[in-house]
Amino acid sequence: MRLCEDVPDLTRSLVLEDPPSGGNDPNANAREVEEGASRAREDPRTLAREILSENPSWAERDTINSVASLRDCDAGVLARFRRDELRWDLVALAGAIPVPMLLLLGDEDLGSALLASERAAVANTLRQGSIEELEAGHNIHRDDFEGYVGVLGDWLGGAED
Repeated sequence: MRLCEDVPDLTRSLVLEDPPSGGNDPNANAREVEEGASRAREDPRTLAREILSENPSWAERDTINSVASLRDCDAGVLARFRRDELRWDLVALAGAIPVPMLLLLGDEDLGSALLASERAAVANTLRQGSIEELEAGHNIHRDDFEGYVGVLGDWLGGAED
């Protein structure tokens, strides 16, 4: 989003898939990364079964890839980065983007990362764009792949008009 703001000629449009709220707790997020990476290294099969049971619409390959990503990441660096350096104002960033933007949102009850307190504010700051909410959690493309591709295809087909 910052790149689109800084170099507007670089992009013609932007799609945001359930962007995380700037107000999310960085310490809790860092702990999740560290714990997930540890569990992926110690007992990847159990973690994969848990992820799949919590996300029954996911393909088995998505679950395996998710666990592998956690296992292979440098969790300490990611956690430090999240705790100490990664801060953003999603509302301000969304309002600064000069290109058409599609904001894809998951359902908050299903695990969307964009908190209710910021949803309306982000939506109200879009200069030009569309907002679509799907019956999915944070990983819309995994939870409702066909809905995701359908909305994205419709929007991209109309983005050039």
